Amino acid sequence: MEPKSFMSSKKDIPSWLPAATLKQGEGAAVDFVAILRNAQAVLPCGAVLRAAGATLLAAGSIWAGLVFIKANPFVFLILAGVACLLASLATERDGLLSYLPEGAQQFLMREGTIFDFFHDDTAVHNVVRKWGRVQLLALQDGQSEGTVQKIVDSMEPELLDLVLRRPFISFLPPVVLR
Repeated sequence: MEPKSFMSSKKDIPSWLPAATLKQGEGAAVDFVAILRNAQAVLPCGAVLRAAGATLLAAGSIWAGLVFIKANPFVFLILAGVACLLASLATERDGLLSYLPEGAQQFLMREGTIFDFFHDDTAVHNVVRKWGRVQLLALQDGQSEGTVQKIVDSMEPELLDLVLRRPFISFLPPVVLR
């Protein structure tokens, strides 16, 4: 017994549904894009679908937000706190730059443009040069003392003291050390 097709004859197909949208045989399928485009030619369904989609998306987003706030009421307090902090920063007479370190203020106010920031990379080179040696030192297996000595000799004394001689506790602020 042969399975019945989706539509048995061409006279069963509506006028707005093209015959090419139906694929006969194994894995029969309907070309929904062709159906929607042909329906759009007869009825303005595109605008209706856009409006329905936007409405459903907005309703779902609002619902999700309300459920999230209801399940996590502390988020509202956090957002209110952030809003208050931003408002307090906006009222600062000296401007927000006054809270930055002096070096950052000079860089932002006097150093130049965004191009200068990306083009003049001497600071990056200095960091890589200094800390790259520390990384080389850390990767040594301890078998060749000559290589370790060369790396240590090439390091600046301040960096050598910072990395190899200062204990962790010395990095804490004085208030904590009391």
